[in-house]
Amino acid sequence: MITRNWMKKDPVTIHSDALISEAMSLMAREKLAYLPVVDKEVLRGILLRRDLLEAATSVAARQCVHESAYFHKRLKVKDLMVRMPQTVDADAPVEQAMKKGMEMGLSFFPVMEKGRLVGTVSYSEIFETMSQILGIREDWVGITLEGLEVGRGTMARVARDVEETGAVLHSLFTLRREGSEGKKIIVRLETDRLDEVVRSLEDKGYRIAEVKGPLGGGLAGREMAAPGSGAV
Repeated sequence: MITRNWMKKDPVTIHSDALISEAMSLMAREKLAYLPVVDKEVLRGILLRRDLLEAATSVAARQCVHESAYFHKRLKVKDLMVRMPQTVDADAPVEQAMKKGMEMGLSFFPVMEKGRLVGTVSYSEIFETMSQILGIREDWVGITLEGLEVGRGTMARVARDVEETGAVLHSLFTLRREGSEGKKIIVRLETDRLDEVVRSLEDKGYRIAEVKGPLGGGLAGREMAAPGSGAV
């Protein structure tokens, strides 16, 4: 998954010499948590709504007329922006942005191409990506298989066994948790005979850790522990 295909294109930006009061109005109007600062097509920094709110709260708490006037009429974006922000390349995988964000504690990145800002990617876009993979808005169900040693042909076998039940398979992906035995395989599928699919997979020797009913279409999710699995 390439970042350019999932990023927010044509992001709203602001000039570094703009007043902080302008930035606050812009962020409130556009409902933004981050605002790239661009001067003559060059990314100079990013402005965080969190920093604006902290500064505004600090000024209000001191109840100083002069400080308040300075904050609203003279303080500029360049005075509060984060300079030389971390960025990601438009052709970099989304997974790289996720990893970089986890390692650096960041939830927002300007997206660059040949030195120019072409978009932004944040946890909102990444969440949207994962929502589509998981079929959150679809009438898909999820089955978690556990204790599997994943090797050549494992995923193909799981896919075949799922489709033999008559279900429509949409996605398979693996998950390993520290201290767990083998890997878990998350199966996302579409069926109106969920119980039959579960029984068929159990009959084939799969250990089922968790079953979740449809999460999309306005239906409430349901969770069912397979007999003897110990899942809650």
